[in-house]
Amino acid sequence: MNYLLDFATCRCGFRTPIQPSTPATEAADRRWIETGGELPFVACMGRKRIYKPQVLESDASIDGLSPYHPGAPLHVCQESIECAEALHCLPITVIAVRSSDTIVEDLQQEKTEWKGKGLKCPRGHVQSFPSGWE
Repeated sequence: MNYLLDFATCRCGFRTPIQPSTPATEAADRRWIETGGELPFVACMGRKRIYKPQVLESDASIDGLSPYHPGAPLHVCQESIECAEALHCLPITVIAVRSSDTIVEDLQQEKTEWKGKGLKCPRGHVQSFPSGWE
């Protein structure tokens, strides 16, 4: 079976499927289907870089994407990065698409290797989690 997915592309060129395409997401102003709001940050599978998708491209996939398509080999994991300012800001949501058999401990370990540039909490505080931000 073929599925139509929305892909975000990191500046390294790695494309990550982040959600199913729907008629509503084919407009120029695509939204995150989980909340109807703006797209979350994405953790690149290739370079472990966190980035904000600027554009989404729809493309076919024969496997689909979990949890939207049960049994798919890739799964959308939602992670949070707390604001380093300790001002009760909302956490930054980051989605990481990984193998469906990835265990929580492995994703938590990988999270310590993530890098990003200009990552800010919803109140605009620049984040330094975990370290090595570009």
